[in-house]
Parts: sequence; C-alpha cells; structure tokens
Amino acid sequence: MDDALCFANGSATNIETNSVWYTWICDEPGELVFTLTPSNETDDLDFVVYELPNGINDCSGKRVLRCMASGDFAYPSRCMGPTGLRIGERDNDEPAGCNLGRQNSFLSPLDMEAGVAYALAINNFTSTNNGLSIEFGGTGTFSGPEANFTLDAS
Repeated sequence: MDDALCFANGSATNIETNSVWYTWICDEPGELVFTLTPSNETDDLDFVVYELPNGINDCSGKRVLRCMASGDFAYPSRCMGPTGLRIGERDNDEPAGCNLGRQNSFLSPLDMEAGVAYALAINNFTSTNNGLSIEFGGTGTFSGPEANFTLDAS
C-alpha cells in the first residue's frame, strides 16, 4: 500500500501495519460496491483497490484504482466507522485525515471488466485488531468455482 499516494500522504509513518488482502477475477462485468464495517466502531479502516494487469498471482505492475485514507482521532466523525465504495459517490480517493469537506469515507463504485484481476488491501490504521465485516454489492460478479452436485430426495 506504500504505492498509494492518498495512503502515504507524504508521511513515512503512514505505513501498512494491520492489513489483509483479497484478490479476485471479474466474471460478469459491472459495478462493484462494498461496505467495510469495523468490529470496533471507533476504528479507522483504510483501503486501496488495485487492478492486477499481470494476473491474480502477480502484484507487479499493480495500478491503484481507488484509495481511501480518511480518518480522524475523535469519535464520532464522518471519517470513521464504515467505509467503502458506494453508489452516488464521485471521488476516487480521499487523503489521510478528515480536513476536506468532501471526505466521508466512501468512494465511487468501480466498473469491473470481465477477466480482469483485482485486489482489495484493507488496513486498520487504529491498530485495535478487532476485525471487520465486508458486504459486497453491485452488478458485477466474481469468478469462482461452480457447484457441481446432485440432490437425492429418496
């Protein structure tokens, strides 16, 4: 995440320390939205969405598509709590802090393309290690294994 300008914000102290990465390949193209909700409502979650042009197992050459680093030190704040990609949002990045009036911890949806690999890197800046939940939505789909089983009602 050190390659995401909004995350680093020019400071060597804003580094990835409590992170988790998710990768996927888009099956059906369409819009991707998601909400990350911290288990501890006062946590400051940051995230970066990347395109992986060299495939799902190769992060070299990754491109930043969305970058969220909004956060605050006083709760409640519009820059703490749930974050993600949301319909109706227009910005693709929000810098560290909560100093701009447009900051609200949500970015514009991502238009995924079929066959393209993506990564979502999430960092808990507050370092409480309490976890989070993810809710995905939108019209785009993830590729994955197809269920192949038969039910026997007898």
